[in-house]
Amino acid sequence: MIAEVLYTVVWSPLARTALREMIGVVRGSGREREFAETLRVVDGRLCRAPLDFGEIYRSHGSVVMHAAVLTLLGLDFAVDTARRLVLI
Repeated sequence: MIAEVLYTVVWSPLARTALREMIGVVRGSGREREFAETLRVVDGRLCRAPLDFGEIYRSHGSVVMHAAVLTLLGLDFAVDTARRLVLI
């Protein structure tokens, strides 16, 4: 069995703050489970195949910038293919 090479996903302080705000908005709306599932799906896709998620809008060397929307969540993230790193 071939081991799957994963990317490290890092949420910037700004993204973590925005995520906390979004959780506050979603809490009590009846969509908490949907939002949690969306986060799990996004995390899985970014760990395993970030270059296949969202639309590329800029690239420079080994860094590719993407924008993506999935149900309740919109993201702007960079993929550094040389370092196998995703920064949200």
